[in-house]
Amino acid sequence: MEQLAEEVIAFLSAGTRTAKLGYAAADGRPLVAPVWFVVEGNELVFNTGKDAAKGRALSRRPRVACAWTTSIPRSHSCKSGERRRRPKTPTA
Repeated sequence: MEQLAEEVIAFLSAGTRTAKLGYAAADGRPLVAPVWFVVEGNELVFNTGKDAAKGRALSRRPRVACAWTTSIPRSHSCKSGERRRRPKTPTA
């Protein structure tokens, strides 16, 4: 996958932001949902339950698109990618 530019990582890491996550429903309809995220390295990381609507949809079709707005009027950025599951962390 294409690397995020340093300027994009700095912008996305500044403060609390939400992204608009685009994904496909079971019947193929396009859906968009807000997600809070963090930046880890070159990845946007967000959480959803595996049995939630987004979790089920991403298990079927892992391709997504994310968009976020900037403080510049009529300006936005967008990135596409694929869902990856993190390994479960052991509980104490």
